[in-house]
Amino acid sequence: MKHFFRTIGCLSISLILFGQSAFAVGVFVAGFAATSGGANPGMHRMKDDEGIGGLIPGEHINMEWNDDQAEVVERIRQVKLSNPDEPVVLIGHSLGATAAVEMAFALKRIDIEVDVLVQLESIAIASNINEITPSNVKRGLNIWSTFEDTLNGLSEVEGSENIGIDNSNHADIDEPDDLGISSDERYQGKNAWAIIHCVLAEVLESD
Repeated sequence: MKHFFRTIGCLSISLILFGQSAFAVGVFVAGFAATSGGANPGMHRMKDDEGIGGLIPGEHINMEWNDDQAEVVERIRQVKLSNPDEPVVLIGHSLGATAAVEMAFALKRIDIEVDVLVQLESIAIASNINEITPSNVKRGLNIWSTFEDTLNGLSEVEGSENIGIDNSNHADIDEPDDLGISSDERYQGKNAWAIIHCVLAEVLESD
């Protein structure tokens, strides 16, 4: 019953947000699979999903983990010059999560706040930059799979909410129909997509 009312609450907030006229930037960063001949439909589909992308009015940007971050940071800077009070949302999966953190640090250097930073199964190659949330991030989420397979993202990011997803894995956690769910009492019974949806609704509704 508690889970039911939490779900209804998210839906109610979503309906309110769809009626707002605002301008925001949502950046969705795909990981290694998208550049290695595989597929990463989760992050690519998230941009166009009504339950997530639909909560971010304005500009949606899809990119890969190894794309030019400077171009995206510059685009966000331009948007904020015209719309200084509008939100910035960065969401990334795997190596894309670390790229999202790197962009958050780049935005910090030019005094731009990030309203929401989401790391999904965050993996870094040669640095630990993804282990700490930049101070310009208003709300950070680190969502990770508790399943002990051959590849696991960070389970602890300083300054972020750390949320484990049971019965998921590194490859599937960014999928909308992932069967993994959280046992965290704040988001019990929800998969990563549903958690991101709830948090975006809370943050963007309050702005």
